[in-house]
Amino acid sequence: MTMTTHRVLPPEICDIQAEMEEIAASYGLDFFETIFEMLD
Repeated sequence: MTMTTHRVLPPEICDIQAEMEEIAASYGLDFFETIFEMLD
């Protein structure tokens, strides 16, 4: 059985992720999708 721990990120982290991607794209950078892991 496959177990996933994927959860929706809190809105403040989603906002920061979108801002980082926008800044990187404005510099012409090509990047992989950012994957955050939330730890206890």
